[in-house]
Amino acid sequence: MENQPVLPRRRNRAVTITAVLVAIVILTSLGTWQLNRLAWKEELIETLDSRTGMAAVDFAGLSTPYKEHIWRPVTLGGQWLPATGLALGPRTLQGQ
Repeated sequence: MENQPVLPRRRNRAVTITAVLVAIVILTSLGTWQLNRLAWKEELIETLDSRTGMAAVDFAGLSTPYKEHIWRPVTLGGQWLPATGLALGPRTLQGQ
């Protein structure tokens, strides 16, 4: 039976410590990312709740930038032209 070289115990320990430190860094960064995402999501939900509860404004009269009206109810006016209507039925991705 051949004797196989054995890695020194000190080297095994260094590899293990390095792997643990890399794992800690990765998991900490993922946790931080999740907390930042939570704050963003809570702000988005708050914005959605406050804007959807606002009174509807006339779309034609909007003069401020579009971003200020995201999630806000608007009213539209128009005229129905039945001769130009197009009825579409259900479709599949295969076009059948």
